[in-house]
Formats: sequence, C-alpha cells, structure tokens
Amino acid sequence: KKYYNFWKKYVSKNWKMYCDKNDLGLIVLDNFIDNSQTKKKANWHKLLIGKELLKSNISKKIKNVCYLDGDILINVFGAPNIFKEHLINKISVVNQYKDLPYDYFTTQKKISFFRHNYYSKKYPLDSSIFMKPSQIFKFHGFKQFNNYFCSGLFIFNLRLFSKFLENI
Repeated sequence: KKYYNFWKKYVSKNWKMYCDKNDLGLIVLDNFIDNSQTKKKANWHKLLIGKELLKSNISKKIKNVCYLDGDILINVFGAPNIFKEHLINKISVVNQYKDLPYDYFTTQKKISFFRHNYYSKKYPLDSSIFMKPSQIFKFHGFKQFNNYFCSGLFIFNLRLFSKFLENI
C-alpha cells in the first residue's frame, strides 16, 4: 500500500500523460500476483505478469507489455514511444552501465543526492550505487560481466515470452 500510494501521488499522472500521448493502455498491479510467493521479494512477481494477463480477456488486445517499476518517471515531452524500439522476438531491456548517453557516475551522484534528500535521510550518499559492474558481480558471487540491465523496465511479447519469464 505504501508503494502504491507513492506511485499514485508522484508518478501516476506522468505515466497517464505518456500513455495518452502514445495511445497506450495502462494496467496497474497493486497486489501480489501469487499470494503463495509473498515471502519472496516482490520484484520476482513482475516475472508473472504475462501469465496473469493471459488469464484475462484483456490479453486478446495486448501484443507487447512494458513493465515499469513504480518509481520510474518518464520524460513525457522527450521520450519516444518505447514500443517502437522493441523487437517482437526479443525481450527488450535498458543498459544500466555501458553505452549510456550520459556520464554514469555523475548521474549516480545525482540519484544518490535526491534519494538522500527527498526519499530517506538514511540513504547513504556514498554506497554500492557507485560500484562498477565487475565489483557488483564479484560482491554477489556471480560470474563477472561488463554490463547489466535495469530490471525495473523491460518489454516482452505477451505470447512469446510469458512462459519463459514465469520459468525464471
């Protein structure tokens, strides 16, 4: 409820404007999809969205789904229709580190500053947000790669990838 209220107050108008501008539908999930999984982190539930949508009558009208975390703001005036960049036979994601159109560390400093000043004073100004991908993978004990993606935004074709995402 806390996160939904945050989204409703600060983000929903932004999303609705973007959807109106691009003639897109909007579905808001405000509860767990699988209540037997509530002990797991909520972020894993996003992988069940396709399965849930396929159960509903609305799925006949949906080809592709763009999942967004509730704290993402969209540049309504500058952002193109995100579905125009999506290839139907792929799961589209956004780089979090490599090949960005801006300086990574300058942006991370700004994110850290705003989180600290407007979200929580407990949020440290110097944190793991400044780790390079190799450091992040090493910290978590994973094979190292030179990039990673933001799991708060991904696009997939409902019929092609719902089962794949559910299996993850």
